[in-house]
Amino acid sequence: MIILEMDIHNVVIIPKYNSSYAEGVARNTAKLVQKRGSNVYTISPFSVEKGIVLKHLDELSDKDIDLAIAVGGDGTTLRIVKAFPNSVPIFSIKGGGTRGILATIDADELDVGIEKIFSNSFLLEKRMRIHASINGMKSTPALNEIFINGINVVRTPTFTIKFKEDELQQRMDGIIISTPTGS
Repeated sequence: MIILEMDIHNVVIIPKYNSSYAEGVARNTAKLVQKRGSNVYTISPFSVEKGIVLKHLDELSDKDIDLAIAVGGDGTTLRIVKAFPNSVPIFSIKGGGTRGILATIDADELDVGIEKIFSNSFLLEKRMRIHASINGMKSTPALNEIFINGINVVRTPTFTIKFKEDELQQRMDGIIISTPTGS
């Protein structure tokens, strides 16, 4: 973990899909963030008062986002991870999800959590992400794991796995490659 000083001007807040509870927590989060003078981006159909609504998550790639906030469970956090490079910190709030191992705080600790972020009184935990390349096509970044399996259930495929200078060929039904977070 490292201590990081951040100037936070642009924040994206993404709640769990179809969760009115997560959306309520996200709206409260937006109010706290906007009080501190930051712009808030959301992804349609979710919106907040005085926020900037984008149609798709991939529209964030050309925005100068300083912080991403996930409200929900681990699934919401993992969805956000795919949209951002490693340089964008992700703050996860448990709110309406079924699992919250990656979440930093519960919804009832929201005021304290946002205050710590904006006063630079927090530790940033860096986590490894991995990519896979299959026949020249690169995957989105994965925080947990990458699962690859054959498409033909009648015949066991042979996989060739290359990592740096090492190569392994093996007949198998599939493979899971995990990060420390996903293990």
